[in-house]
Amino acid sequence: MHLGKPIGAIFVVEESIWDEDLLGPFIIDLFVDPQHQGHGLGNSLIVAAMTACKKRGADTLSLRIGDGTSGAALELYRRLGFRLLS
Repeated sequence: MHLGKPIGAIFVVEESIWDEDLLGPFIIDLFVDPQHQGHGLGNSLIVAAMTACKKRGADTLSLRIGDGTSGAALELYRRLGFRLLS
């Protein structure tokens, strides 16, 4: 256990600041310390965000991917039901 040192965080806002056509909450950032990646922390953070958003009445949760998005992150998003919009 690493008391006092964050090993993961997720930041969700009510609306995307980049895409005005996306409705609902938006994941601005997801971070897991590299030493702790691959152990389910990212999954847990996203599921917690999904649960919190649903409790507030949101039917969707969006995020943005880019060239720097890892294959592991893309697989995680796919497994959790995120889909690519064109």
